[in-house]
Amino acid sequence: MTPRQKAALLFIALLSLSLRILFVHTVFEQSIAIPQDTLHAQNTTYIAQDSRMYIQRAFDALENNLLLAGNQRRTPGYPLFLAMLGISPFLVLFVQSILSALIPVGTYALLAKITNGSPLAFIAALCLSVHPSLIGVSGILVADALFCFLFASSVFAMWWATQAKNSLFFLLSGVLSALSLLVKPVLLFGILLFPILYVLLCKAYEQRIKISSLFSLVAPLVLTALSWSYINYTRTGMFTYSTIGTFTAHEYLGARVEAAHELGRLPTWDEMKAKRYAMRQAKAKQKRSMQEQVSFSRNDTLRILSRSPLLTLQCWALNIWENAFTGWDGFPNQLPLGVGSWSNVVLSGLYVEKYLRMLCFGLVLLALPFSLVAKEKKRQSAYLYLFFLTICVYFLILSGISFLSGTRLFLPAEFALLCCVTLTGALVYHRDR
Repeated sequence: MTPRQKAALLFIALLSLSLRILFVHTVFEQSIAIPQDTLHAQNTTYIAQDSRMYIQRAFDALENNLLLAGNQRRTPGYPLFLAMLGISPFLVLFVQSILSALIPVGTYALLAKITNGSPLAFIAALCLSVHPSLIGVSGILVADALFCFLFASSVFAMWWATQAKNSLFFLLSGVLSALSLLVKPVLLFGILLFPILYVLLCKAYEQRIKISSLFSLVAPLVLTALSWSYINYTRTGMFTYSTIGTFTAHEYLGARVEAAHELGRLPTWDEMKAKRYAMRQAKAKQKRSMQEQVSFSRNDTLRILSRSPLLTLQCWALNIWENAFTGWDGFPNQLPLGVGSWSNVVLSGLYVEKYLRMLCFGLVLLALPFSLVAKEKKRQSAYLYLFFLTICVYFLILSGISFLSGTRLFLPAEFALLCCVTLTGALVYHRDR
């Protein structure tokens, strides 16, 4: 790395950390003026609805048994993270700010290496440094910032392992992905995702695919999934890693499709929320065991989706559109008192973020045919391009299951999307030269 690149890396690190620390400070400053209780408050600036479940699980882990950090719905990763930091909101958000700031730092280091110091690497890292949504999740007690860091780190480790031919880094990547799975069940499908990414990297660097490396990547994920599923089985009789996907599909995508079927058109936001609430109320009236609730939600979702396949695809696509091209929606709760300059910056940032994503997707789709037919040295960039695009599409498809939380679900793909654009620019640059 040249002195100029080192200076750029330091600038990205300082900018990323400063913005996140400033935001967290502002959030806490406003919270002082609002009466709150860490577990039960409804108006605290850094606690969302999901936060209370995480906090309760963290208290249970500290006071009773570490295994109580999770249950059949919530995995234990984030509650254990809270417990390790003493469930101190300020300390947790400070650490989240540091972890979140490391994502643009790692992105610059990765892309500067891949593109031979292309200025586009700096632009991609700069975008992640000031990314409104990534800053927003750093200042609230939800699992997203931690998950984004762990997932990005696992990808960085996989790339480094392939380039350096270091088996220990493959194992590190597998362990980091397993930790990501403990934080959010969405990476359960990483058991399929990571082998694909590994194959693309091997193609990019013209290396032989090794079964031992593939095992190091996948084994920690499989072992984590089976272990936690077995723990849930001993408690509830259900061999399941998490039930949250079943309930999410039913109460979000299923509710939207059901409302669309009843209305004969795609529902408005309020109509969709009303249908979701009605479905929840109907389930609450039926006294079912957890196993029966899961079975009912799964069967009812399949009934709704199979009845109107075309409508299901429309609702799925609408969810993807809303999640992919909207930003973090938690700022009004985090900054309820308004902070003049902050409010203007946030609103402007979200507006820019929306159209930046649209531009990125456009460039990615336009560059895809070129990358596929690239020859000689360009072939390496083409496979790396597909590597990042696979990550992006993975999270993009999953975001079609829900709304609201889907916006946060898409965050880990932000760095991948910007990597795609960077490699797109590098491909065009090398072609022109």
